Amino acid sequence: MSYGETRYYLHNWEALKEDIQILQSDIDSYKKMDISSIKISRVTDMPRSASTETSSLETLVLDRLTHIMRLENELLYLKMMHRSIQSTINKLNTREAKIIHMRYLDRETGKRQPTYEMISRKVHLCISYIKHIDNRICEKIQERFNVLFDSNRY
Repeated sequence: MSYGETRYYLHNWEALKEDIQILQSDIDSYKKMDISSIKISRVTDMPRSASTETSSLETLVLDRLTHIMRLENELLYLKMMHRSIQSTINKLNTREAKIIHMRYLDRETGKRQPTYEMISRKVHLCISYIKHIDNRICEKIQERFNVLFDSNRY
């Protein structure tokens, strides 16, 4: 994961939470789909595809399962990103938390993101130090994400 991706999710914190909910709902919907109306009297009655040894029904089922797995992987990724950001923010000192909230999380919809200069005036620190804190926090988020990602690989 890159700094750009970390900052993207910080900038879009609320959208990240919404995406997680939407994905979870989509997965639940796919899993609840009723397939009881599909009736095959014998396996040999299933028409075979010309290019493979699988039937068109088998292909549909496999495609659906593949899609569900893809959604589940995306959901896991987004949840790990959310958890990485949240746990990092929870462990910040007061000044660092204030800077991150001002920079990314407390933005009103439609308003411009505060610049480093605006933040430095509010917290009475120099711009380079604000940038340093921002970079350090993004590194912490990436480290936490990598730990979570590695622990979920197996």
